[in-house]
This record gives sequence, C-alpha cells and structure tokens, in this order.
Amino acid sequence: MDNDGSRSKGIARALRKVGVKRPYLVQGGYRSWVQEGLRVKEPKPETTFTILNEEAEAILEDVTLLQVLGYGVGFLAAAYALLEWETTLQLIAIFGLSQSIYRRVASYENSNDFNRDVRQLVVPVKLGISWAAGKLETNCNGLPTLPSSVNVQSRVLQAAAKHGSQPVEGEEVSPNAENLSEAA
Repeated sequence: MDNDGSRSKGIARALRKVGVKRPYLVQGGYRSWVQEGLRVKEPKPETTFTILNEEAEAILEDVTLLQVLGYGVGFLAAAYALLEWETTLQLIAIFGLSQSIYRRVASYENSNDFNRDVRQLVVPVKLGISWAAGKLETNCNGLPTLPSSVNVQSRVLQAAAKHGSQPVEGEEVSPNAENLSEAA
C-alpha cells in the first residue's frame, strides 16, 4: 500500500524478489482505504521523549525482581566500598589470601607437599631468630635487650653522675653505674 496506489505494483515486485510469495495490493492506496470508511488509527507525533519512554517501558518489561534486587545490593556494596575504602581493601586482601591458601592446600597430592611448605615457612623464621639472637645484648637480669637500650642506659647514668644524683636506698646499682659515679 502506498498513498494513492501509483507505486504499489513496484512495491509488490520488490516484495516478491525478497521472498514474499503473494503480496496483496490495495487499489487506490491509503486514500481509498480512508474513503471506504475502513478503520484508521492516527499516529501520534513522535518526539524524543515518547521514543525514550517507549524504550524505557520495553526495558522495564524485561527486568525481573531478582535483577532489581541484584542491582540494589550491588549499589550498596559499591557505596560501602567508596565510603570505607580502607576496610574494603583489607577485605579484598583477606579474601585473596584465603583463596590463595585454599588453592595451595587443595593442590596437595600427599603429606610431603604439606611438609615441604611448612619447611619453607619455618626456614626464614629460624634465620630471623638466629640473627636477632646475635644482635641482642642482655641486661643485668640476663634478659635480652636491644642494643639501643644499653646506649640509653649509659646516657642516663652519665647524666645522673654529672648532676651528682645517687640511687635511692635499696636499689641495686649496675656495675656500669658504679664505674661512672667513680669517674665523676
């Protein structure tokens, strides 16, 4: 059908070429249809808003309640991640580490794999302890102290000797303190 029937035959031929077996022609086209009093629906003028509205309605028809719930949960998770980004990074790290450990343990074929991993974890700890033990000094009670604490103690004793301070009655004086007080 065209407006007045003048091009309908050409349209019918084109339809046959694309595979339509028996196209029908309306004699006189759209005008004759209206003159016969047949039903015609006036098209609404399309605006950008009406086109977008129809598209939105089509999209909303396809959206399910589960999708809306998923979008809501996703939005809340994204908002939390933005507001609490440090905590989010910590959670991601914990999840990643847990997943790595799980995959490693799941890949074990026998107990020898587990023993090998434990040995690899313990060797650096043993080295660290032996290194730290060589670096630590002991105080008068035999407890290990950091080297810097001996320096601090000697500075305090030097300052006390300089000002003529004496230890309180009943306090033990370390051998370094006696030497410093005699030197003063």
